Amino acid sequence: MFWNVENLFDMVDDSITADEEFLSESYLGWNERVYQYKVEQISRIINDEKPQIVGLAEVENREVLEALCNKMDNSEVWGIIHQDGDDPRGIDCALLYRTDFFTVIHERYYRPHLVSGGKTRDFLLVELAIKNVTADPFVVGVLHFPSKRGGESRSEPDRLACSRQLVTLLHDQYKGKKILLMGDLNAGSNDEPVKILRNFFSPLITDVWTYVYRAQKEQLDHLFASSEFFIGTPSICKESAKVLYHPAMQNEFGFPEAFIQQRQVVGGFSDHYPLSVTLVYQKNFLPH
Repeated sequence: MFWNVENLFDMVDDSITADEEFLSESYLGWNERVYQYKVEQISRIINDEKPQIVGLAEVENREVLEALCNKMDNSEVWGIIHQDGDDPRGIDCALLYRTDFFTVIHERYYRPHLVSGGKTRDFLLVELAIKNVTADPFVVGVLHFPSKRGGESRSEPDRLACSRQLVTLLHDQYKGKKILLMGDLNAGSNDEPVKILRNFFSPLITDVWTYVYRAQKEQLDHLFASSEFFIGTPSICKESAKVLYHPAMQNEFGFPEAFIQQRQVVGGFSDHYPLSVTLVYQKNFLPH
């Protein structure tokens, strides 16, 4: 499962990042009740879907991830992979995983170099092995490319740079591995940053929408898999890949009910719909 959870911030002022919006004295009035409700809303959807791996975008720090895991079913078995990055707003990518199903072999954080000279979210790459299964290890990449702030054409070179650097990194470090990429690329299926990735990886979801801007539906969120993931164990079931248009998340127009709208907390979930795909494997049963 992947989900851009839209500004999962705590109430603590971080002097290094621009998180002033998410303080009690801000125009949002981001108080304890609002923060706890935000965490509960996110956990509600995750609990309904029952994933074993969750990639997240727009989380502030480890503390908000711990608060989220505490609200999730089987809270004691969730592991957290996260590192504070360089994004000016202080938002990062993270991976949650079931420690009773998976073991972490390796984690890597890659800081992309942008054409603009600005800073953005790190690429998070995690190699996992499945417990009690005769299977290949696999790599999960959680991504959040630079936004379209300042204009789509003006900001696109930064997203192109991210795609090129990601392809090079994966080829150099993980050639021949099973790779699953998930993320908010801030680019549609026909935009050049996504086309670059499609040259090397199979898109698992196309012709869908995950986000709405000014009543226009867009697919900003994507899933990709390397060809190695379609053979052997574990394998990706491509037909299972989908956008989770969860009924509870929809407003009266069928759009995702954002948590913040027009500079005001309205108590929805997120401005993005989550994605999911099924990983196929069978546990080895040990004799009694």
